[in-house]
Amino acid sequence: MIVKKRGVSFNVDDDDEYSCNWFRGRYDGWEEGTFDVLDRFLGENSIYIDVGAWIGPTVLYAAAKCARVYCFEPDPVAYSRLERNIANNPQYSQIEAYNFGISSAEGLVPFGGNGELGNSESTLLVSDEAYIQTGGSDSHYMDYDPAWRMGEVVEARMTTLKSFVECECIDMRKVDLVKVDIEGGEKIVIPSMAELLVRCETSLYLSLHWCFVSHRDGEQLLDTIFDVYSVARKPDMSIITRNEIVETHATELVFSHI
Repeated sequence: MIVKKRGVSFNVDDDDEYSCNWFRGRYDGWEEGTFDVLDRFLGENSIYIDVGAWIGPTVLYAAAKCARVYCFEPDPVAYSRLERNIANNPQYSQIEAYNFGISSAEGLVPFGGNGELGNSESTLLVSDEAYIQTGGSDSHYMDYDPAWRMGEVVEARMTTLKSFVECECIDMRKVDLVKVDIEGGEKIVIPSMAELLVRCETSLYLSLHWCFVSHRDGEQLLDTIFDVYSVARKPDMSIITRNEIVETHATELVFSHI
């Protein structure tokens, strides 16, 4: 199936009913701010790192715009779909996809929850007691169900971003954008990335999931990020302050050094 968005065309695996249905029914109007950010930050020489690739909606779009894409998806069901969708686009040989996640340490950890695997909501927080018991400060599930939060769980492999870039000999000074969209796992992952990000000019595009993290955790995470970055923006590039992020529970945020 051919997918078109903002002048970019790519193929989705015809034999994957889930991917075809999602791209056909949801992609056209999905997260327009995300694509505003990708359009603004990625150019033909860009390196892009996508933490939380799912089935490829941002990866396949970004690959048409930049020189190299490194993407991570530890959910085995989602990764299988991602892998097939990438394989259907041999013109995007610059994509490197990995069936492991980025976290604060290397090793196997419980991963999943939030219903069935593959549904885009699998999380590192599946064994976080506060998350299981109370959810986030803006839970979008009106009938809160801890059993649903546990969902399907697997042991997923994790590494740190620092270990990955050292292993692959990636110069972070040449990475234009890191995207992190991992269903609340950002409260674990971002602090572990801070030392690496502060040493380079890489911008960060973060989906902050107030629906999965507590108000306190969100504030602490923002404190960590503002120790690294001097400026926060909305996807339209208008500046937003730390207090405004907290007060409005803004979710899609771009952080940069200037």
